[in-house]
Amino acid sequence: MTRVLVTGGSGFVGRHTSQALVQIGCDVVVASRAPDAIAGAQVVAVDLLNDDAPQQLIHRILPDVLVHLAWETETGVFWSAESNTEWLKASLALHDAFLKNGGARSVFAGSCAEYDWSALGEGGIAHETNTPCVPATPYAVAKCAFFSSVHERIADGASCAWGRIFMLYGEREHPQRFVSSIIRNLLSQREAPMSSGRQIRDFLDTRDAGRAFAELAVGSMTGAINIGSGTGLSLKNVAEMIGNKLNRSDLLNIGAMDDRSGEPESLVADVTRLRDELGFHAAYDLLDGLDHAIDYWSRQNPDGVTE
Repeated sequence: MTRVLVTGGSGFVGRHTSQALVQIGCDVVVASRAPDAIAGAQVVAVDLLNDDAPQQLIHRILPDVLVHLAWETETGVFWSAESNTEWLKASLALHDAFLKNGGARSVFAGSCAEYDWSALGEGGIAHETNTPCVPATPYAVAKCAFFSSVHERIADGASCAWGRIFMLYGEREHPQRFVSSIIRNLLSQREAPMSSGRQIRDFLDTRDAGRAFAELAVGSMTGAINIGSGTGLSLKNVAEMIGNKLNRSDLLNIGAMDDRSGEPESLVADVTRLRDELGFHAAYDLLDGLDHAIDYWSRQNPDGVTE
């Protein structure tokens, strides 16, 4: 049985990755700072930013496959957090230890923020090889630096895949992210402020993203692969979909917040590799995914704990 170590394995994406790997039949070990139980998986508490923690984790688990999803992800913090440098160092140490201990296959979480947003294709399409990577934030700089190391390992014969994540939504999403904030405000009968909503983004249910990483883990694709839906929708359109589902469109305050400077008007994944090489197709369309997210948030108390 293939032993798979999933760092950040009980998080927003990692939980679904871990569950999908268990269903595939892997021996799954979930590593996290504050891990939750994942049915069928072993759980290990670890802080990879502690000295020698990456090496000790690898020596303890001896995985065949590494799925490294852990990083700084706190909304409003991660773009410029100093910890991005620490995560880069820890990630390099983790991958080095994995390869030195006979690891066969590694998969990592990248980001659409790695791309040069001023050089996107028509319609804001980002392509893994045609769109250059010019990071504009400390987060993206660290991710790009790590990808460069992974790319060098691939050139040397290692089997490594790099999943560039676009705009995810769904259960356990940070409450201040776009979809969750709109849902939570409307469920609480509060006004939901947002930007102009003109921005076009690529939305994917986190359950699908987790499954995509699981399929990469047991596959053989190498290099960068966009993890998205391949379809662009405006933020305004998505907010109105939520408003219609909850019959509270009157609470949407579109234009109450400034648009973020420096962000592209449109950012959409080219999913040719994901679809044609991996054979991956999303199981949830946006309408179904929003229903699931609304159901999840309707079962939370004000502190964000499932009732």
